[in-house]
Amino acid sequence: MSKYKIDIQDLKQQIKIIDLAKNLNIQIKNVGGRKMARCINPNHTDEHPSMCFFEDTNRFYCFSCETQGDIIDLYSICQGTSTWQAIQDLSSTYAPGLAGKNNGAYNKPISAPTIKTPPSKHIANIYKDFKLNCGQLDNASIKYLTGPTRGLREEVINKFGIFHIANTGQYNAIRNYLRKKYGSKAVKASGINAFYTFASKNIPFVIVPCYKDGDIEYLWARRIDGINKEPKSLNLTGITMPLFNADILKKLQPNDVVFLCEGIFDAMMLEQNEFNAVAVLGANNYRPELLDQLLDYDVHLCLDNDKQGRKATQDISRYFQNNHGKTVQTMAWPSWAKDVTELFLKEDHYLNTNKI
Repeated sequence: MSKYKIDIQDLKQQIKIIDLAKNLNIQIKNVGGRKMARCINPNHTDEHPSMCFFEDTNRFYCFSCETQGDIIDLYSICQGTSTWQAIQDLSSTYAPGLAGKNNGAYNKPISAPTIKTPPSKHIANIYKDFKLNCGQLDNASIKYLTGPTRGLREEVINKFGIFHIANTGQYNAIRNYLRKKYGSKAVKASGINAFYTFASKNIPFVIVPCYKDGDIEYLWARRIDGINKEPKSLNLTGITMPLFNADILKKLQPNDVVFLCEGIFDAMMLEQNEFNAVAVLGANNYRPELLDQLLDYDVHLCLDNDKQGRKATQDISRYFQNNHGKTVQTMAWPSWAKDVTELFLKEDHYLNTNKI
């Protein structure tokens, strides 16, 4: 037994799970924006990569057999050691500073992870000031949001607090103001520098705030110029994507119906038609901690009707069933609808007249 006291939480923060996996010779592939590998569970014959690494939480999870854990579990399973032995090995080999010595077995240092935590009140204030200084939507933004591709009513647009950036000059002026008020490091930590990709090229875009307990915890941007060119949307840099419209869950009773969408605008369309809806902000963002927020409700999945959306639907259904013994409903998509928004715009009464 080591004579050195080891702080387990510090150990978990010192080592990036991706770096550890690579050093354990786990072959990682990028699949649909996710870092995937064959499952490490010796009892699971994984012919196709079904284990995902979540860098924001520094954990892994197998969507097929439900094997999951942190860096300690990863090392223990791969090396066939006890949990305590895994802690000893990791601290002495990969994070020698915590154990007080280095046995020299590992000569390629692993960098400390970037720990992405929910935005603090300080960062929430940056988002609030950012929104206030951007001002009201212009005519072009309103035309995009209420037009034939989005079909949102102005009261819904106002309800969700959508705003916009007019041009490069406005973006730079607001960012400089925030830097003077909060400091450059705080503004960088808020992730809003990501929007420079659009602002620097004078690409018109709207921004949708995501709220938690009434405070803005995230901002998501979507270009509105109608040009089918990537990137179409932008996420904050270094901030974990939350569950959009999660505050609505506090108003519901157990077993109430909740629709889980892939996109923000789809959730808004459902809300506009008096359905309770949340969104995962993309087919690759269905993390367990987001899905677990829906355990008390009657969940109806309506992710996009494309290859990625259908796969995500299967994975989410499997997660609820295997991990919680919970059955969820899935959308019976007509062939002509690619997502919820198109479904309502082309067939307003579909959800009211079809069992899903």
